[in-house]
Amino acid sequence: MCSILTLTLNPAIDFNVILSETLLKGRVNRAERAFKVAGGKGINVASFLADMGLKNICVTGFLGMENADCFREHFVKKGLCDEFIYFHGATRENIKILENKGSTTTDINLESSYEELPLIKELKRVVNNFINKSEYYIFSGSVPKWLDESIYYEVGKYLKDFNKKIIIDTSGVPLKKALNLHPFAIKPNIDEFYELFGGKLDFSGLLKNIDVLIESGIEYVLLSMGENGAIIANKDLKLKVVGKLSCGGSSVGAGDAFLAGFVYGSIKNFNLQDLAVFSTASSLALIESNERILPDAETIIDNYYKNITLEDIKTK
Repeated sequence: MCSILTLTLNPAIDFNVILSETLLKGRVNRAERAFKVAGGKGINVASFLADMGLKNICVTGFLGMENADCFREHFVKKGLCDEFIYFHGATRENIKILENKGSTTTDINLESSYEELPLIKELKRVVNNFINKSEYYIFSGSVPKWLDESIYYEVGKYLKDFNKKIIIDTSGVPLKKALNLHPFAIKPNIDEFYELFGGKLDFSGLLKNIDVLIESGIEYVLLSMGENGAIIANKDLKLKVVGKLSCGGSSVGAGDAFLAGFVYGSIKNFNLQDLAVFSTASSLALIESNERILPDAETIIDNYYKNITLEDIKTK
C-alpha cells in the first residue's frame, strides 16, 4: 500500500556546479566538481522521506520523455513508485552555481519544452486511483505557465470527501486557491506569507495571521524564516525553532527536507515539539550533506537535535 503521494507539476533536472572560489562574472571559472540531480520540490520531499527509511512512496506530475532517464534512474535508486504522466518534449533543466562550498547559490532556471500539452484529466485519474491507497498527499512546487493557477485546488477537491491529509507548499495565486481545501498543513516561507496577506508584517502580525489560517481549518502552519528559523503552529501551540549549523553548506532543498521531516513526524505521531525539532534537524542534515541526501531518521535525531533551540511563543 502506498501511504504517500507527492505531486510535482514543474520538475527539473538540476545541474549543480561547485566552485571553491567566488564566481567571477565575465571570466573563466573552474569548477571543483559538477553533478546532475533529478529535482522538483515534490520529488525532493519523496526522496528525503525514502532516505529516512519510509517505504511505499509514490510520485506523480508531468515529465518530458526526451530526458526522462535521469528521473527514472533516480526513482529506482530511491525505491519510489513512478506514477508520472509523460509528455512529448523535455523537462526543464536548471543550473545551480554553488560558490565557496555552497554558502552562496546562483540559480538559472529554464522552461520545459512541450510538443503537446499533457492532459490534466490524466493527472486527476492518477490521484483518484490512490484514494484508497494513500493517506498523505503533498502538492509541492511552482505551477508551470501552461496550467491554470487553481490546479492544486482542482486536483485536491476530489480528496476532501475522503478526509485525506493534503499538504501544500507553493506560493502566490496557487497557494491562495489551495487554501480553500483547508489543507492539513501549509509551508510558506516568510516572503510567500507576506504576499499571502498583502505586505510585510511585524512579528505580532505574523502570529495573528497564523491564527487566521488555523481558524479557517488548516491544522498546521509551517512558516520558514530563513536564518531566523521557523514557526510551526497548530490550534494549541506556536513554537519558534532555530537550528545551528556545525559547518557550512548549501541551503538548496532545505525547505523540502524540512517538509519531509514534518511528514515523517506526522506519520510517526510526533507531538508538536518533536515535529518542530525533527523537521529542523532534517533541514540541517540536508544543508550539511554534500550530495543532497539525508541520513536515516535515527541518525538525524542523534546528530542534529543538539543543535536546535525551541521557544514557546503562544503566550507572547
